Amino acid sequence: MRRDHHHTSNDRDTKFRVGILAGSIILITLFHYTTGVGAHVQHAFHLFLRMAYMVPLIAAAIWFGMRGFFFTVIPICIFYGTHVAIQWQGQVAENMNQIVTLLTYVVIGLVSALLAQQVESQREARHRVERSRRRDLLLSAVENFSSALRWRDDQTERHCEQVAQLAEALAKKAGLSADRIELARLGGLLHDIGKIGVRDDILLKNGDLNEKERSHIHRHPVVAYEMIRHIEGAEDLAEVVLSHHEQLDGSGYPRGLKGNEIPFEAQIVSVADVYSALTEDRPYHSGMADDQALAYMHETRGNHLDGHLVDLLQSLVLPHKEMGDDVWIADSSD
Repeated sequence: MRRDHHHTSNDRDTKFRVGILAGSIILITLFHYTTGVGAHVQHAFHLFLRMAYMVPLIAAAIWFGMRGFFFTVIPICIFYGTHVAIQWQGQVAENMNQIVTLLTYVVIGLVSALLAQQVESQREARHRVERSRRRDLLLSAVENFSSALRWRDDQTERHCEQVAQLAEALAKKAGLSADRIELARLGGLLHDIGKIGVRDDILLKNGDLNEKERSHIHRHPVVAYEMIRHIEGAEDLAEVVLSHHEQLDGSGYPRGLKGNEIPFEAQIVSVADVYSALTEDRPYHSGMADDQALAYMHETRGNHLDGHLVDLLQSLVLPHKEMGDDVWIADSSD
């Protein structure tokens, strides 16, 4: 998904920047140690190198804040201080200037890091406000879609609510972050929103679908995707909804994705959807008992459904059902 690509890109940028900083510090230090101090031109070059240390120091503070400051100012002071001790022995006036230079490195780097942190804090505050605005917009759109589905087919709407609760419980059990848990929940809530465009005689048919009818109903993930993808900030949600009927072996629809090509949140929604569909009474079949549904799902694990998620589902369902508890979904925070 886009989020994974973003993290990979950030890792590459970080490694590139660290390489630039380390390379520049090493290069400046080599020039310091290999350039003599006798001639006036050489002395002037050393003054230039002294100032050149400011570049990686300030860049590190801007890129990495206080951590970048510490990880550059320490080696710079060590390298430069050692150079002074070796090549400028007994030159008191020059040594005093060099001590001032070391203190200047610390002050400039510290000020740069503090300013960078302040700028970053302001940027994060703006980002939080923007994320909150986009989330409110998304939740409003989700509520509107849910209301439309409720008006169109209350049975499908109840199914979506159950899938959303179960997907949220599974995401928590899988140890996902709060954002990804929310993505799985919303994916469950909207996974069948595309059935708004399915005719009643197909959606509510009491019997097997023919090939043409099956092809028609298989379009509902694409219809849902087209409805959702235009909402600001809903790109990942649209992808989850589009992919919830994909299967690990590539036999799913609409794109025939395989394995890790399927977003993990979509795999969560898929497991929740299958369990809910098997245990619900539908026009074309009576709901299975929980143990029967789980046994059927175990038969498809690894081929259609993620085996680990099926195991998590069983750990959520059976203990509560054995106690006669129908609110097991709410107890999923561990």
